[in-house]
Amino acid sequence: MRTAQIALLLPEVMRRSVLPGSPLAALLAVMEAQHAPAEAAVASLPAVLDPLVTPTRFVPMLADWVDVGRLDRTPAGRLDPERLRLLVCLAPQLAATRGTEQGLLQVLRIATGVADLRMEDDGPFRSRLVLPASAATQVALVRALVAQEKPAHQVVEVVVAPSPPAGTEGPA
Repeated sequence: MRTAQIALLLPEVMRRSVLPGSPLAALLAVMEAQHAPAEAAVASLPAVLDPLVTPTRFVPMLADWVDVGRLDRTPAGRLDPERLRLLVCLAPQLAATRGTEQGLLQVLRIATGVADLRMEDDGPFRSRLVLPASAATQVALVRALVAQEKPAHQVVEVVVAPSPPAGTEGPA
């Protein structure tokens, strides 16, 4: 609030004594300075609530608000902050497919950055999630995420695809 705005809140008798250089004018100037940080924080609130532009320290808070914070607290460690930002942005779509095979794959692709994951049917109520060999370092994270996001009735085994022999290319 500006000094003039604060002065309007005073009784008329006091308002008349707000003259340049007066103690009351100095007090109102101090009050204006005291309000400035809070007003700046309120003005920047939309940017704080936008997961794509908020400071990194706020991303876990936003993730908890939209129920994806649990994905960042696994025994395998924390997610990359940029991946967590994407999970926060897509939280409504992820919530709509939670507990489904499609939802599991979507969460895993966003959280790990590995696009070529695939599910193989392994009998009734059993599936195999195949990670490419290039993602072998993320097996612990994938297992932790699978435990949280898999369909409740399904057993999902996480396996790493064998590396292609040296000098050969993958399927065309």
